[in-house]
Amino acid sequence: MPLIQIWMISAIALIVIAQIGAAIWLGSIYRSQSRLMRLVLEEAEKSTTASRDAVNGSSDTSIRQLRAYIGVHQSEIEGLDSGDKVSIRLSFVNYGQTPATKFNMVGAIDLLPYPLPENFTLLDPPGRPPYDGIIFPNETNQLTAWIFERAFPALSMQTKHKIFSLDTNEEIYAHGTVTYEDIFGKVRSTKFCFVLNPKSVKRNHAGAIVLDAQGHAQFQFAPVAGRNALT
Repeated sequence: MPLIQIWMISAIALIVIAQIGAAIWLGSIYRSQSRLMRLVLEEAEKSTTASRDAVNGSSDTSIRQLRAYIGVHQSEIEGLDSGDKVSIRLSFVNYGQTPATKFNMVGAIDLLPYPLPENFTLLDPPGRPPYDGIIFPNETNQLTAWIFERAFPALSMQTKHKIFSLDTNEEIYAHGTVTYEDIFGKVRSTKFCFVLNPKSVKRNHAGAIVLDAQGHAQFQFAPVAGRNALT
């Protein structure tokens, strides 16, 4: 074979080898760049997720700090020492930082077992026309509403005397639900359930009930465990 042909074949072989080497090198660079890009994208996704979680957590914290919280308090009671039905005036306090709007409440007074069994189901209070009130934070003139005894006929005087006895197996309960809307547009609720606590009745050393200047027994309503909740 002529020498010129040998040189040409050798040159072509070198070119092919160089091209193959370059292709391998470029492929290696491409794979490295692909892995690097994949890692960058993964880290970016992790960072975005962490940022979103942080924002959501901050948002939840802000909502908890700024939203309205409505508390329910018993402020007056009538009918315990007469033949009238028992009625209780409730007052509502906004312990949050912003107003509660579209405020409504349903409630009732029922004679129920004492103490109340954990699995006892309270009947829903009767409906009442909505009034969509507004309660501002810690306002001086508190919004109030009355709830009434549901029994028909009204509780007898004998029963009303019995509920003050330390060995009573029945008591009157004031229970219901408050609903309202916070500034974030979310509907909130406060479930309440109070019982006349016979152990809170003021008595003398002989155990007799001590009346106040108006001739009324002195006592307190107590929250029933597991029956009060905020949402």
